[in-house]
Amino acid sequence: MCEARVIVDTRINLLMLALSAGMMSIDEGESVVYADNLVRAIDKTWLNKNQNTVVQFMHKTKMMSFADSLFPFVQECQLFKLVELYNALVEVTAIRRSMLEPVFTALNESRIDVMPYKGIDFIYNYQSASAHRFISDVDLIIRRNQLSCAASVFEGMGFVQAQVSKGQLSVDGQSLHMLPWVLSDAMGVAWNEQSVRPYVKVGKAEVLQPYQEILSEYTMIYQSGQPMVIAYIDLEFSVMPGIDERDVWHRTRVTKIADEVCSGLCPELYLCSLFCRVCTVSDVFDAPSVYPFVDALRVLVAGGIDWDYLWVMADRYYLVVPISQCLIELVAIAGSAIPAEVFSRCQKNLIIHGASSKPTLLEWLSVIKGIL
Repeated sequence: MCEARVIVDTRINLLMLALSAGMMSIDEGESVVYADNLVRAIDKTWLNKNQNTVVQFMHKTKMMSFADSLFPFVQECQLFKLVELYNALVEVTAIRRSMLEPVFTALNESRIDVMPYKGIDFIYNYQSASAHRFISDVDLIIRRNQLSCAASVFEGMGFVQAQVSKGQLSVDGQSLHMLPWVLSDAMGVAWNEQSVRPYVKVGKAEVLQPYQEILSEYTMIYQSGQPMVIAYIDLEFSVMPGIDERDVWHRTRVTKIADEVCSGLCPELYLCSLFCRVCTVSDVFDAPSVYPFVDALRVLVAGGIDWDYLWVMADRYYLVVPISQCLIELVAIAGSAIPAEVFSRCQKNLIIHGASSKPTLLEWLSVIKGIL
């Protein structure tokens, strides 16, 4: 690949920084080469002069998790606020994990089938050169006929379904003020509405006092005047998955969260889910789409993809075009993870389905490809 040209463009600089951090975190040969080329094309002077914009973007799009992969470059750009916020969020995540990981033990002890999804699964079960990955919640897949039992487990651990007032303390001053959810008659099915709302737990975190200034600037952890960390259990994927529950549990992998062994989502459905997210975000600078794109590459690099089964699932859930489009873009980043015959099939799929427009993130990737 030719030497990259330095490009002065606000959006492209932000996107290339996020992509390079994510690709570098995967620690796979071709991805690292791609990330190196991205870094060479970034305008370091612009990053330095627009530090607040850079930090806000990396935090909002969830790419801050991978910032440590680029720390030499970040230090060279003197992005000290980014490093400071990263270190603070390491501490915040440690607190959240101490609140959330025991949930898996409790569910296993209650003989409830639980499948970790996304963040917490990637922390423990997928390759990453990053030392940390930040989470605010755990996304749990639980069989629908076990949801009510799971809810009892959560409540027994101090989690509640409530609206959290981040600017007001509870009566005892030990937590944030919480109000119970009010069910809406318009929803019709009360169980579904109630179930998709996260279970929350608030922890007082004096250990975060040294980070008050940076956390107050970029987060709401000090909104109450005291350092309060909120941890969520999100059941949305269990209640409204978009994927039939039988498919979710038909093929599973063995995962481990802390010391607990669980079933894990198969890589084929992971790709369906992650690529669907990539292709439905219309503004990549205002919502996370780079994040699932990087995670999809992480799944691909890990290997073990049953390509025939992937196409069966893609066809069943009308995802043939987005999956084909995303895989074609990923060939330019880590081609060895995608067999040649799969690439050919992707090209044929787009012809057969008459695909003419690319999702927004993939359009930006094409622009970046032209720069490199």
